[in-house]
Amino acid sequence: MIHEQDLKIVAQQLRKEFIRVKAQTLNKSPGQISLRADQDTYRNWEKAARVCLEEGASAADFIKAAFASCSNPMGPHCNMLSGEGARSWYRNYKVLMALDDTERGFKDAASSEFESSMMTCLTSLRSLTGSLDIGEHALMLLRREYTGYPAYVRVILAPHDEEVLDIWGAEALKQLIQDPGLVDAASDKGINIDKIMNILRNPQEISFNG
Repeated sequence: MIHEQDLKIVAQQLRKEFIRVKAQTLNKSPGQISLRADQDTYRNWEKAARVCLEEGASAADFIKAAFASCSNPMGPHCNMLSGEGARSWYRNYKVLMALDDTERGFKDAASSEFESSMMTCLTSLRSLTGSLDIGEHALMLLRREYTGYPAYVRVILAPHDEEVLDIWGAEALKQLIQDPGLVDAASDKGINIDKIMNILRNPQEISFNG
């Protein structure tokens, strides 16, 4: 099931990535890129986001695939990212990445980032509180901006805490949706990340029973 909130986040990220890559291709700055108004619509980006999510792609990889595969010398265009052609571009891109082992590198990088971020946070909490337990002192640190922990780490460690969810939930959900590799890494560690993401999408339902 694809959530409307996820579509909005990915649609925004796709547009941002599209402009960035187009600018690189044309040797311009992103601010110099102008998209056609009849193509640069939320509806088009939302449709592209649905395909991106259905394919399990990150926004960055989905756009890279489009620019690498589109045969139209003027394209790809915004309205070309939601059809079967876009799916084919991404699937072919995945095959090519798998052949040269780049995709494994991407997955390893996401897993390493996840493990490093979690370990850094837990080591910091243990140093500051004298324990690995997520008690009141640890929760206070997870709520505070100055500690510098990634938002997704904060909510994974305290999915039951209203204040953590209030302050960091939206940013954590954005981080996890934008980088499916982090979701996979959390799942590989036995974390019930699907349940945590559902809590982030519906913050009014904060009960978490395992």
